[in-house]
Amino acid sequence: MPPICLNYLEKPKSTRTAISVEVKKEICEYIVANPNVNQGEVAVFFNTKYNFNVDRTTINKIWKEYEKWLAVLSTSQTPHTFRQCSVQFPELDKAMQIWTSQATAAGMPLTDMILQQKGKEFAKMLNIEEQLKCTNGWVYRFKVRNGLRKVNLSGEANSAPLETLPEERLRLRTLLAKYNEEDIYNADETGLFFRMELKHTLGSSKISGRKQVRDLC
Repeated sequence: MPPICLNYLEKPKSTRTAISVEVKKEICEYIVANPNVNQGEVAVFFNTKYNFNVDRTTINKIWKEYEKWLAVLSTSQTPHTFRQCSVQFPELDKAMQIWTSQATAAGMPLTDMILQQKGKEFAKMLNIEEQLKCTNGWVYRFKVRNGLRKVNLSGEANSAPLETLPEERLRLRTLLAKYNEEDIYNADETGLFFRMELKHTLGSSKISGRKQVRDLC
């Protein structure tokens, strides 16, 4: 009797699917929005959408920690994050995440020192200033968790009113038409930039700059 190759009888090994923090949050949001869908159907939906290979058991494990995943704030870093590191003071961390997002959206320059100072303010509000000193190490770990890095402010993109540019160009041409070309000059002032903002900030992606404040001497 010829020998039997046992390799053909072995059960094929399943390929493990790595699911990012962003998708875990999306799975929980999908279940909340579709309470009548069972977890097997949820697995099929996301397997089709992302070409995953997960089953009902995986969806169940993610759903057991739905509060954790739903609390995640989406950043440019979360699609590339596959493990959510636990923090000692989650309330303060979430407050810092919200404040940082709002500050970035408002065009406020951010530095390590500003993050450190804001962390101390939140720690005092939460009565944990004795447990949390907001050291340089704490600032570094917060930046890593949220994908914050030093980025240059890209020019004065936010200061140019592009929607009114054609109208203003026409108005300028009408005004210049009243003068001879030899009588038209361009003169720039010399400014004292004593209120100049930083040329770089902390962010997770490219950030548009603003026109600098120019106060004459």
